[in-house]
Amino acid sequence: MSSKTLKEFAQEIKLDKKKLEDKLRYQKKVYGREFGTISAGIKYLSEEEQIAICQLLNIPIINKSFGDEFGTIPPPKSEENIAILQERNQELKNQLSDIKSDKIYLQKQLSSEVTASSELRILLQQALKQTEKLQSELTELRTENSKLNAPKKTEIEAVNGYSVTTEKRNSDVAKEKNYNFVDPPKKPFSFDELHPDFNGFLSEFLKYGQQTGNWKISYRRARRLARAKREEQKNNL
Repeated sequence: MSSKTLKEFAQEIKLDKKKLEDKLRYQKKVYGREFGTISAGIKYLSEEEQIAICQLLNIPIINKSFGDEFGTIPPPKSEENIAILQERNQELKNQLSDIKSDKIYLQKQLSSEVTASSELRILLQQALKQTEKLQSELTELRTENSKLNAPKKTEIEAVNGYSVTTEKRNSDVAKEKNYNFVDPPKKPFSFDELHPDFNGFLSEFLKYGQQTGNWKISYRRARRLARAKREEQKNNL
């Protein structure tokens, strides 16, 4: 039987030439076995090399020209056969080990990705619900605030008007009775005296809301105190 080119041999055993080259390259890299001789830039395989490759690839019958009249490849010498089988066995073990490692790695990756995806989905749902709740509360507060603004203004004007009228009436009565005050009238408490812990709208809103858990009432209270503080500052100018 004559030698054949790598391409001819690949066609003979019905294997892609590139795959065959990869397998031979693996044999050389791992086991130091090199197959074929190059002549004029073309690789040729001898009869013995062709038989050895077939045994490595577990191809029992490829062509009658390789063996007897039935096409069976004659077994190699016992020592060579044992070495080939050992190499093949080691190669399969290495491949199996790589496959197991890849499987464990992929399982861990899949598990972590599923867990992370589930956690992110839960967090996203919670964030959406919280945002929707806060937007609803903010809308309610704005509506409530718009309703309270006008009455509060009217109430302040009514109180101021009542105070002016009362003071005028008292003044007239005092003049009529020629009433002399022994002690000056007491000065009303200032805002800072009544609310020494007030540090602005946002601070009061957060502090009272955390204490009571009722953010709507906290908003109204903080807004009322902030308005009273501004009015006092405006009056003191």
